[in-house]
Amino acid sequence: KQKYPDAQIIDQGKWAGGFHRPSIVLPTDELFEKTGSLYYTEIKRLYGSDIKYFGGDPFHEGGQTGGIDLTIAGRNIQQLMQRHFPASTWVLQAWSGNPKPAMLAGLDKKHTLIQDLFGENRSVWEDEKGFGGFPFTWNIVSNFGSKEGMYGRLDRMMKEPRRAFEAYRNSFAGVGTMPEGNLDNPVVYDLVYSLPWMNGNENIRSYIKKYPVYRYGKYNMAAQKAWELFLQTVYATSSSSQEGATESLFCARPSFNIKSVSSWGTRRIEYDAILFEKAVGCLLDASEDFKSRSSYLFDLVD
Repeated sequence: KQKYPDAQIIDQGKWAGGFHRPSIVLPTDELFEKTGSLYYTEIKRLYGSDIKYFGGDPFHEGGQTGGIDLTIAGRNIQQLMQRHFPASTWVLQAWSGNPKPAMLAGLDKKHTLIQDLFGENRSVWEDEKGFGGFPFTWNIVSNFGSKEGMYGRLDRMMKEPRRAFEAYRNSFAGVGTMPEGNLDNPVVYDLVYSLPWMNGNENIRSYIKKYPVYRYGKYNMAAQKAWELFLQTVYATSSSSQEGATESLFCARPSFNIKSVSSWGTRRIEYDAILFEKAVGCLLDASEDFKSRSSYLFDLVD
């Protein structure tokens, strides 16, 4: 704004109550063309010209759209992208009301991919009627803010992608994960990335029956029982929505009045804690067989 006082630059307000969002140069302004071209030229210089995907959500989790023709804005953003990288795809996140239908109206479906993020809790693809025929992927976040804890709505994760695929075969483009942390809950990622190879007849009980055998290397009755109980507790699909694992008070900053560990976390336990304790006991009972297996020790520590 200081260097280009005549340019159409719109302030985007604040995010999460205090952080200043970056301002937006209107895509109809000549400054957008100039700075955008500089950006893509530098990208090409640094990374080459064989780039297939560009992320970028102008109004992710808020922002001011007043005074912006979203259809024209979207079209201009994508056309500049295509001019510099003709084979590329603009990847947009379906989250918090975005991408807005008015913006999608200006885009070329062949060069757009929408990621439906929060599939473990919501069916945005269904609410948005398959995003009007735009290619989309079904994804989970599962791990918000790299929360530590066993968590995963496995039954829903198994059923929802199949439902989305059956409803929108022509535009359903696959499954994925969008975690804000990793090295946790291996079973979640194993399941989601196994889905494309399943024929649709499997159910979560048959899956969880096979899982400990190849996770630990051989059959063990106690381990089998443990995972059956995990499926009924920490990995069950509860009726309420939550952003990642139930948090432990031990992870909170010291206080006399702790209501949550992280801003949007929960301390609420949705499952039967006594049944979970029984599951942990079963997993411990398998230690003689698996005490030298890193996968078993990893799960045991969790």
